[in-house]
Amino acid sequence: MIYINGRFLFQSITGVQRFAKELTVELLNKSDDYKLLALPGTKLVPPFNQDNTIIIGPANSHIWEQVYLPYFLNKQNNPLLINFTGLGPVFYENKIITIHDLSFWEHPEWFSKKYYWFYRIFTPISARNSKKIITVSEYSKNRIIKNLHQNEINIEVVYNAVNYDTIVVHDKQKYILSVGSLDPRKNIERLINSFKKWNHPDYELLIIGGRQNSFANLNLSSDNKIKFLGYLSDDELHQYYLNAEIFIYPSLYEGFGIPPLEAMACGTPVIASNTTSIPEACGDAAYYIDPHSEESMVAALDVLTNNENLRSELIHKGIENIKRFSWSESAIKINDVATKLNL
Repeated sequence: MIYINGRFLFQSITGVQRFAKELTVELLNKSDDYKLLALPGTKLVPPFNQDNTIIIGPANSHIWEQVYLPYFLNKQNNPLLINFTGLGPVFYENKIITIHDLSFWEHPEWFSKKYYWFYRIFTPISARNSKKIITVSEYSKNRIIKNLHQNEINIEVVYNAVNYDTIVVHDKQKYILSVGSLDPRKNIERLINSFKKWNHPDYELLIIGGRQNSFANLNLSSDNKIKFLGYLSDDELHQYYLNAEIFIYPSLYEGFGIPPLEAMACGTPVIASNTTSIPEACGDAAYYIDPHSEESMVAALDVLTNNENLRSELIHKGIENIKRFSWSESAIKINDVATKLNL
């Protein structure tokens, strides 16, 4: 039996939890060799149920992961554990962990001190104690090799994917959309400043995403043309992607970056940062900007809003680009790794 750490079901859904959920669903559907381990109080929504999920231990999230989870595994003769978020039980050795990125390591100023020091201390330990490290891009793999001094044969790149079927809406609405948690690396302050400089009379800027406690505080202000919509349901988010004339992703640092691909799947042209893993994910299907430059953002908004042919070209390229990514194929890769380690 191979177990999956289900702590992610207790967390708000961001890209990291999306990765965990989708791959867990795929693995549970592929084989009866997998079981999900979850905290008491976890709401089991299909496809998670009593047949594929085991509830163990008390419900304190951190203590559950570091104490009760390894205690349960030790009583099961130390089986393989897959962790798709966080570090898993740090001192449990028969495990696979996922390191999505090392932004906290390379930019501690973006994070709370508590968060930074916890992960700065325990990430190298958990990495050393793991049988395999999963990460979500070649970019992140190279950063892990450099910063954690890991051998590349111990790291497997498994890409994210998107859930939306491709739909192109031709009657777009006059708004620029950005999606991501409201933390410093998402570069929302600079985006807002750029939008105000652009000062187009016909467009609104809509920002979807919530604040994360692990990040440093941001000072963000809205006006009648800039709207913060907070967290939305998947269906609501999908509609905003479909109807946006342009999607912009000015992030300073990403391990992968799912939102630009979601926008592409919805037939929306994408403006994206030319940094970290983002070009790896977006390929030739985005109009790239320097995320440190407000002038670069203003120029990109000008170019795309005034060039329908370029928007159409990016829509076509985006639909082709997302064909490179599949949750099913990513799960097959995980299954191959786990099966070999479990022999």
